[in-house]
Amino acid sequence: MKYIKNFFLLIPVLLLAVFIIGGALNKVFAIDHPLVGHWEFNEGSGITATDSSTYGNDGTLTNSPTYSSDAPAIIALNPYSLSFNGTAKYVDIGTDSSLNLGSTFTLAAWVKVNSFPSAYSFIIAKDGNNGASYDLGFSNNGKPYVAINDGGWGEYTAEDTLSTGVWHHIAGVRSSDNTLKLYVDGVLTDEFTDVKVPQVASTTPVTLGKRSFADDSFLYDGLIDDARIYSSALSSEDIATLAQLAEFAGGDGESAETAYQIENCVRLQNMNLYLDAYFILNNDLDCISKGNTILVGSSATPFTGTFDGGGYTITVAIDSVSNNVGLFSTISGGTVTNLRVAGSIESTGSNVGGVVGQAINGSNISLVANTANVTGVWYVGGLVGDLGGGAISNSYNVGTVTNSEFFTGGITGMVSGLSSITNSYNRGQVNGYIHVGGITGQRSDTQTISNSFNAGQVLASYHIFFGGIWGNDGSGGGGTPGVGFTNNYFDIARSTRTMCGHGNDGSVISPILGQCEGVNGDGSNPNYFKNNS
Repeated sequence: MKYIKNFFLLIPVLLLAVFIIGGALNKVFAIDHPLVGHWEFNEGSGITATDSSTYGNDGTLTNSPTYSSDAPAIIALNPYSLSFNGTAKYVDIGTDSSLNLGSTFTLAAWVKVNSFPSAYSFIIAKDGNNGASYDLGFSNNGKPYVAINDGGWGEYTAEDTLSTGVWHHIAGVRSSDNTLKLYVDGVLTDEFTDVKVPQVASTTPVTLGKRSFADDSFLYDGLIDDARIYSSALSSEDIATLAQLAEFAGGDGESAETAYQIENCVRLQNMNLYLDAYFILNNDLDCISKGNTILVGSSATPFTGTFDGGGYTITVAIDSVSNNVGLFSTISGGTVTNLRVAGSIESTGSNVGGVVGQAINGSNISLVANTANVTGVWYVGGLVGDLGGGAISNSYNVGTVTNSEFFTGGITGMVSGLSSITNSYNRGQVNGYIHVGGITGQRSDTQTISNSFNAGQVLASYHIFFGGIWGNDGSGGGGTPGVGFTNNYFDIARSTRTMCGHGNDGSVISPILGQCEGVNGDGSNPNYFKNNS
C-alpha cells in the first residue's frame, strides 16, 4: 500500500512534467506557418522517413542512409538523426504539388558536417534531370547557400564557411519583397535582394542528401536532422526558435572531456541553464553584431562550473546598470581559462571586470586576456572587478579601465581574502578617483601577488592612494608589502608613478628590491617584464 500511495502522490508531479514538456513542444514545433514537409528521422529503422506535416510527404531512404544516435540536444525527445557518408545515399521525398514553392518559402535543417567532398553538397534539393527549382546546401566547399532556378540559376551564398564536426542549424528564407536571408544557428548572417522566384519543376522530386540527378554528384557527407520546408517566410524570431531546439552543439557537460560545446552567442547565454557544468568554446564569437548582452551567472546564482575558451575571443558590448558585471557576472569556486575578451563592458554599478565581475570562494582564472575597455563605479578591474577569494594567473589586460569612484586596478579593482595574482600583467591605462593601482586598487598583506608587472599609465583624479602596482594597502599602516609580495615590477615612465603604492595611513611605499621594483624599460628590466611588455 505504501508504494501505491507514493505513486498517487507522484501523479500531480507527472502531470505537471507532461504539461511543461508539452508546452515546450508546442512553442517550438507549432510555429504558425504552413509546413509542407517536416522530416524528424526519429524512426530509428526501416526505409521510410515520415513527414510530420499534414501533407504526408513521406520519404524513402535510398541506397541505405543510416540512423545515428548522434542528434541535436533538443528539448523534446530526439533519439536519432540520419547519416549520409558522401556516397549515393539520399532520401526521395517525391513530387507532390505541395512541394512546388512560390515567392515565399523557408528551407531549414540541423546539420553536422563531416567534410565538404566537393564544391557543392545538398541538404534539401528540388533539382534534377527533369528540371530544377530550389536547393539548400553548401557551395564553395562549405559556405551555406540557397539556390533558386527560374529557368536559370541564382545562387545566394554565405560569406563564411561552416565549421565541421558540430551541430549547426541552417535556414534560408525567401520573402515576398524579393529578399533572401540566410541564418546560421538562429542568427542572420547574410541578406540578398532582387532574388529569383523558383519555377515549377513538377516532375522533379525533392531529395535530401543529394540532387536527384542520376550522376550522383555533389553528395552530402554528415548528419541531417529535423529538415523542414515551409511555403511561407518565417520571421527571425521563428528561426531563432528553431535554432534553439539544441541548447548546445554537443557534449553533456559532465566532464572536461564531454563539455557542452558552444559556437554561437545564443548557446553562450544558454550556459545560464547549467551553471555548474563544463563548457568549451569552439570558435571566436562576435556578440556585438548579434545584439546580445551576455552575462553568465549572477550574484544570486553564480557560475560554479568550468569554462574553457579554447584560446578563442568573445567580443561583447555590455551596457548595464547592475552590480557584478562582466562576461561572467559572478563566479564562486568556478574556473574560467584559455579565453580572450574584446569589445566593451560598462556599468553604472560596482564590481565590474572585463572577464568577471566578482570572483569568490576559491575561483580560478587563468590564461585569460582582456582587450575590452571596462567602465564602472567602485571596484573596477581589467580582468576582475572584485577578487574576493580566488586566483588569477598567467593572464593580462590591455584594455582601458575607468572608474569614477574608489578601487580601480589594471587586473582587479580589489583583492581580498585568500586570493592571489601571479604571472600576470597590465598594459592598459587605469583611470580612477582614489585607490588606483596598475595591478589592483586595494590589497592587504594576506594576499599573494608575485611575478607580475604593470606598464600601463595610472591616473588618480584625487591624487592620493595610487601607485605603480597597488593603490591602497588595506591592512593598515605603511611599511613593507608583506611576505606574499615578490618579484613584481612597474614601468616608471609608462605608469607615470614612482612608488609601488600607498599604505592605509597615506604613507608612500617606495620600490623594494625583490618585492616591488620600479624600472624604466631601459634594458635593465627583469626578463619576465622585458619579454611581456
